[in-house]
Amino acid sequence: MKNTVQYQFIFALSLVLCALSCSDSLENDPSVYQRITVYPESELGFNVFCNANLDNPEGLTHYKNLLFVSHGGALDGERHYKIALDGVRLANKLGNTIVVAPQFRTENISRNYRWGKYNWKDGRESYNGVPKVSSYAVFDALISQIISKYPSIENIILTGHSAGAQAVFRYAVLTDLPELISRDVNYLPMNPASLLYIGPERWNEEINSFIIPPDLSTCPDYNTWNYGLNNIELNEYRPDITAEYINETFPYRNLTYCVGTRDFNITDPSCEADYLGSTSLDKSTKAYQYMQFKVPDNNHELITVEGIAHDFTGMMRSPEIRTYINSIFE
Repeated sequence: MKNTVQYQFIFALSLVLCALSCSDSLENDPSVYQRITVYPESELGFNVFCNANLDNPEGLTHYKNLLFVSHGGALDGERHYKIALDGVRLANKLGNTIVVAPQFRTENISRNYRWGKYNWKDGRESYNGVPKVSSYAVFDALISQIISKYPSIENIILTGHSAGAQAVFRYAVLTDLPELISRDVNYLPMNPASLLYIGPERWNEEINSFIIPPDLSTCPDYNTWNYGLNNIELNEYRPDITAEYINETFPYRNLTYCVGTRDFNITDPSCEADYLGSTSLDKSTKAYQYMQFKVPDNNHELITVEGIAHDFTGMMRSPEIRTYINSIFE
């Protein structure tokens, strides 16, 4: 009987704690958890966390900066939004910065687009909707709408961590966002588990150089989308884009590879990812080195964050990222 009472008490306490936790969620705050439309002709929409009103612009001109942050595989947009806000606050830029974090959904919620747990990061189309929408088209729509409603914004950073970094990186490969919004865009992928090379060469440890792998018998598709540009037409965001166009544009995007010096994470076990390096640290470092090898006059940079592992909070709170934010934002 005593144990039964104890279990009932614990169960009741867990319900109270759950209720308190749920009530604290920003999803219950309509001033932060907001909804956008992607296609005017579709009844489906998309939710985001944002510190500015996206339905009724406040007519404020003090916003000069936009920080876009993509969540990772845990689909925890709210957590990434809060961490990004904290990072901007530490850089003393919160007063004139809009922070926005998209929330991709896998569950079937009324009037919302939905994706698989990971396919959104590669620009795949939603499972539902007429027309269906690429996750990267959501990026386009969200950023374009913010710029149209707050045209005083001039400085833009797109970032994400882990799977979110993969999304931001591959989006940078494919998108014409800078031309679409007539502004420079800065891409900051943090600790991605894999990236994409614009050519067939990969690092060879034996000769310490980038060469086309001599034996592809165990991994013949090492250079296909989304690890390379072979079969680039398989992407569902811009299937008409060509490898030649990407080679002309991507090296000159303002992109900064960002990785913690202790990020020894290995979350992509594929042979294609193995060709990119052994860990997240190794992959980002080699991807940066590859761009120096392939297109020496590129606009890509590398930031290594000292002492940080696969940790978005540690990255955003680091002095290295604070310096980066201050170099872009007014």
